[in-house]
Amino acid sequence: MTSSLTHSGRKITLGQIVGDLSHRMMNFFLRDSNGCRAVFGDNGAGIGASHQTGWTGLVAKLIQQQEEHHAE
Repeated sequence: MTSSLTHSGRKITLGQIVGDLSHRMMNFFLRDSNGCRAVFGDNGAGIGASHQTGWTGLVAKLIQQQEEHHAE
């Protein structure tokens, strides 16, 4: 697998980059240690925007793929 150089000078694979980006995206929707989700801001209230459902579907797929990968 091809390695890429990060700004830190550390080389990582494309697979590691994909994994890191997936985790960052999932963290917007997963609860933190206080039980809050970053996607909803500080008060937990959603804004009701229907156009955001695609992002939710993408993150659900990322979570599914991560679980399948860990099960292997």
